[in-house]
Order: sequence, then C-alpha cells, then structure tokens
Amino acid sequence: MGLLGDFMEGRQEASNNLNNWMNEALDGLLGPTGIPDRLRAANLFLNPAVNVDQAQRHTRTALDPSVRGADRALAIGQGLLEVGGLAIPAIASRLTPRLPGQNLGDEAARAMTETFANVSSRPEATALRDFGADQGVDFMRGTSGSVPPSGLLGDAAASPTMVDVYDARAAQMELPPANRIQPDPNRTRIVDADYQTPPPGEVFPEGINRYPRNPDPSAPLPKGDRGRILVEKREELAKAMAEKIRKTGQLGSDTQFFYHSDGPIYRAAKNAGLTDPEAKDFLRDFSQSFAATSPRTKVEENLRNASSAMSKQAAGIPHRQIVGPGSGGISERGYPMMTGEPGGIHGQLLDQVYDTGGIDINKNPKPANFGANMAGDRSGVTVDTHAVRGTLQTLNEMYPGSVPDGYILPKYKEAYKADPSILTPNMLDDRPASQMVTLNGERVKAQTEYPVFADIFHGAADDLGVSPAEAQSMAWFGFGDQTNLGSAHKTVADVLDERISVTAQAMGITPDEAARLYFRRAIPLMGVAGGGLGLLGAGEARKPEQEGLL
Repeated sequence: MGLLGDFMEGRQEASNNLNNWMNEALDGLLGPTGIPDRLRAANLFLNPAVNVDQAQRHTRTALDPSVRGADRALAIGQGLLEVGGLAIPAIASRLTPRLPGQNLGDEAARAMTETFANVSSRPEATALRDFGADQGVDFMRGTSGSVPPSGLLGDAAASPTMVDVYDARAAQMELPPANRIQPDPNRTRIVDADYQTPPPGEVFPEGINRYPRNPDPSAPLPKGDRGRILVEKREELAKAMAEKIRKTGQLGSDTQFFYHSDGPIYRAAKNAGLTDPEAKDFLRDFSQSFAATSPRTKVEENLRNASSAMSKQAAGIPHRQIVGPGSGGISERGYPMMTGEPGGIHGQLLDQVYDTGGIDINKNPKPANFGANMAGDRSGVTVDTHAVRGTLQTLNEMYPGSVPDGYILPKYKEAYKADPSILTPNMLDDRPASQMVTLNGERVKAQTEYPVFADIFHGAADDLGVSPAEAQSMAWFGFGDQTNLGSAHKTVADVLDERISVTAQAMGITPDEAARLYFRRAIPLMGVAGGGLGLLGAGEARKPEQEGLL
C-alpha cells in the first residue's frame, strides 16, 4: 500500500480534513466572495516557510519505522495538507483576478517558485502530484482539469506512487540477485508478441534521420582515413555479413523483430486506457527516452531508467533530481543513470530531448537512429559496439591483418601485426570517429565514420531482403560469441512485459493496474535479478575516455 493508500485506510478523518481545507480554500479564491474573503483564502497559501518546516517534520514521523497504523497515516495526512498549501498557489496564480494594487496570482506563483523546489521531492509532494495526474489536475503547474467538490482523493488514493516504487527497488537491491522478485512465469502478457502488426497510422516518419556524412566523399575520414578500406570493400563486406547472419538461423525469429516492439507497446498503452493520440505520444516519448538512456547500458536497465525519466518529466521533476533512496551518487538506487554534469551522457541526451524535441543526429547518430527504430522507422541502422566489432572482425576473417592500425588499441598493435589471428574484441577501438565538417552552411563536429559502418548493414539488408534495422539486430544477437557481447534472445516487448510483472508483484497490485500507472507515466518500473539483456557496449567495463555513444 502506498502513502496515499495508508492515508486513506488508516485515517479517514485526515481525508475529510484535506477535502474540507482544499474546498474552503478554493471557494474563497474562486467563489462569489468579496476582496476580504479572497485575501483570507490566499493568505492560507502565502506562508510557505511554515508549510515547508511542518511538512518535513511530518514526513520524518511518517517514515519512522517505529510509527505504525493511525499515527503514521495521520502524519502522512498532515504532510499532504502542508504540501498542498504549496501546491494550491499554482492554481491560484491562473485563476485569481487582479485586486486593487496587488496581483495575488503573481504573488502566489512567486512564493511557490521560490520555495517549492525545497519540498517537491518529499514523499507527500510526490503522492499529491501522482494523485493529481490520476484526477486530471496538474497540482504542480496549476493547469488543466478542476478539483472535484467532494471525494477529492477518490479511488486513486490506494495506488502506489513514484516514491513507493523507488523505495521498493532500493529494498530489492539489498537482496542477492537470485532472491529478488522474478517475473511471474504463468502471467498473461500485458505487452503482446505480435511483431507484424504496427500501430495504425504513422508514428515516426520513415527517413526522418540522416547519417552525418562528410559532404566531400573523397575527403579523408577521421583518424587518418582509417575507414577507407571499409568504404572500398563495402559490397564484399555486406555480402559476407549477410551470409554470416543467414548461418545464425535468425531469419524469421523474434530476434529479427527486436525493433518491432512499437505495435505491442502501442496496443498495451491503448489497453491501459490511453486514447489513440495518447498512445502514439507515449510511444514517441518512450522511444526518445529509451534512446537517450541507452548508451553503455543493458536493455533491462535502459528500460528502467527511461521509465524513471518519463515519470519525473510528467510530474514536473527535473530528471537529475533524486526523488527516491539515493545510490550515493547521482541517481536513485537501482536506476543507474549517467546524468552528472557536464559529462553524463544520459543527462546530455535527455536535455536534448526535452529542450529540442530530439537527439542531435550529427553528434549522436546512434541514439538518434535507435530511437527512430524503436518508434517504427526501421530504415536506418543503429551502429552500436556490436556492429563495429562484427564488421571489423569480418574484415579480418576475409583479409587477415587488414584491419587498419587506427582501429587497434595501442597496447595491442604489435601483437596484431605479428599474428592477425589473435584479434579479439577487446583489442579494437570500436567507436565511430568524428571530424569537423560543414553541414547546412555550419561548421559542426560530426560522427562521419558512422555511415561507413551503416552502409555495410544497408548492403547486408538488401541481400537478405530485410530492413536495415533488422539486419543490425540479427547481427547483434547472432555475433555475440565474436563480439564478446552476447545477449539473451528477448525483444523490448518481452523485457517490458517482465518489468510490469515484477512491479505489480512488488507493489501488491494487479499487472493491469501496474500497466495503467506506467503508461500514464505515474510510476517507473522495477527490475529483476542481476545481469540482463546486453546492449550497446555494456558487456564489459571500459575506461570513460574509451567510451563512445554506443
């Protein structure tokens, strides 16, 4: 049971108090009353310092493990009252008319802006925010919907909150991986496995992404033109890659359709109660958040982190703000995101998504194409660590010793020259390199080596009669023994369905309710035991300076 659930079940009196208080305050601000009544009502909200202090005091009481039953519920209820006193000014700022010599709306908004950041991560604030999302009221921004005149907390009060999930995930991290909650093996799937039926209509237009090519095809490529041999032998390499993929036996298997989870995710969102436009919006936002949190991260962690970022963003919480139990670093425990400033790549990419609506294709073509692939545009290639390693190792098989010096890490150069047969993945510099070029009249640093590898996969896809994204996914799963990045044969739809099952069990709710909350962005998802589906170079530890956006 979550904070709001405890509040409702343990202390109905506190619920009545909250209803009466908010209705009285709103009546004073919005009802047919005179200036004195409006001033009195507004004054309830314009002493935030007291509310902050009291809310924090009641929070400490509510979270004290020695406090039980009605006493804990009362502390939660009181905390909600006080945090509510900071939330209502946002509504007041939109609806209170100007008064002689004073704009109470501006004053209320100013007070909230200056103080609410100090308490917005408290459990009561998160509970109130999550409840507001269920009721169609954005308490933190004062937009949309209206507060019902009675029964304010309604049935949604029993739902777990964002903080409840963070708490449960942190508690699971205390257990050995084998003892953590596992997906129910007998569950009925929430996210189906029909990879052939896409969402109706266009969600992500094909061809929206372009590779960052050097406009002069004869100009040297980065790092001493090391990729030139890949350009010259592109057709041979594409044919060899296609033949290797055929031999893995994956054509027609689920691994071919890793990037076809858009249909299953869309339908699960619709089944969770979203309208067609809302489900398509969710899919687009999911693909962008999933892509932004993908670098150097396994799929299971990637999905969990994307769900956390989406929940925070929907609640108006900065994605770098720690809401749940911390890890001792820069993220909640169990949600290992790279958001440190200035170098945290997940934070940088999320900033791009939220600030500009997408990921910069020139600087970050891998996550940009990954996001497009996940939303249904499979015309581009996600050139990740697997793709680079697989291509270079195939070149070495075809022409032993031909891998250019620039792709071999310094400490292995002499050994490779002496015996090319010893080439292993850890010997390779497997990040596509960048250079300064002029694109659209502007000098930019672009990852121009990216399309060198992408073009080979386009050729392999043509040979196999599949989409470029499908060719890459089959190479990823099929070449794991060579790239040292073997992965469990699961799609994103599989992993998402498992996460919903685990979250439902941990929260003591049905999978349908867990899906409803997740697709409405009210809660993040939980993980399972250690390990997970490897993706994007997460199979081995490397020094930060060796890491790419892969």
